[in-house]
Amino acid sequence: MTVAIVSVETVLLVLLLVLVAGLLRSHAEILRRLETSGGAVTARIAANAAFELDAETSGGGVSSDLPVTVIGKTEPDRLKGAVNGGGKLVRLHTSGGSIRVEKAGGQTADRQ
Repeated sequence: MTVAIVSVETVLLVLLLVLVAGLLRSHAEILRRLETSGGAVTARIAANAAFELDAETSGGGVSSDLPVTVIGKTEPDRLKGAVNGGGKLVRLHTSGGSIRVEKAGGQTADRQ
């Protein structure tokens, strides 16, 4: 029997690609969550995707290239609100790094 060893980042990337593909394919599909305790999360999402974002980290900051209509108070480690009018929930969480939401296929803002 052959056993393949893959990194947590590889598994998360595959999960993210599956989730984003589902979001773009149909608004009826449920998008649940992406969590890690060992690193940063970068989500590349189409600029016209409509969803509710709930992103939180305990080990870094949260930023988005997509416009987010913020719900609640603004905090450096949490971003919660509607993107393009809202839709299905997209939950991103890490306890070991930053979270970044980028426009897929386009130019992103300069990183700091």
